[in-house]
Amino acid sequence: MALAGGFAQRGVHFSSKPLQLKFEKLNPAQGFKRIFSSRALVELLKSVLKFLLLAWVAYAVLASRIPILLDTLRLPLGQALDLFQETLFILYRNVMITMFLLALADFAWQRHSWEKGIRMTKQEVKDEAKDAEGSPEVKRQQRSIMMAAARKRMLAQVPKATVVVTNPTHVAVALRYDEKTSAPVCVAKGLDHLALKIRERAREAGIPTLERPELARALYRSVAVDKPIPRELYQAVAQVLAFVYRLRGAA
Repeated sequence: MALAGGFAQRGVHFSSKPLQLKFEKLNPAQGFKRIFSSRALVELLKSVLKFLLLAWVAYAVLASRIPILLDTLRLPLGQALDLFQETLFILYRNVMITMFLLALADFAWQRHSWEKGIRMTKQEVKDEAKDAEGSPEVKRQQRSIMMAAARKRMLAQVPKATVVVTNPTHVAVALRYDEKTSAPVCVAKGLDHLALKIRERAREAGIPTLERPELARALYRSVAVDKPIPRELYQAVAQVLAFVYRLRGAA
């Protein structure tokens, strides 16, 4: 009655959804991919090998028992049944032992596949993290580009320097001093090849270059680019600037 009442209230509704054809399920290419995927092929091969091995075990048992079973034709019924039972027991025992060994082998294979998959997953996680954070090679390249850009900007400031203090070959520090600053400011500094570049820029711009090895090393260690020199070097740098101003006055 309740069912009839429900039909009476809502009516009968037919849905055509179950009758609709889903063409992706009829796609032969997709079907072949599912059937002949590597995992499916492995499972199929394992099943075939298991069947062949069990068939061989059964055949070996029965083949070895055929002479005995043929003798049952001349034996009383009770003895013949005992021999049949013995044959069935041997067949059952050998098949079960084979299936047990196959199960162990299959378990070992499945565990190996699982561990391999886990290792691949961990490697994928590392690769994703590397992609997200950037590979060390890319980071080194980025740092190299940034350092090159910073050196280029620094060398562009050398023509604005008042004097360049050198080691004379391994260290070069370019200083700028004017009335607007309370202390001389380091506009560029470098070692070896970069020191050579600073000296070349200074020579091209007509900036005086003085050889003061101890002062050059002290400036390189104690002052950063675009920062004023420390107070303990005021006197030594003042002497250098005074010498430069005298040269300019003489010129």
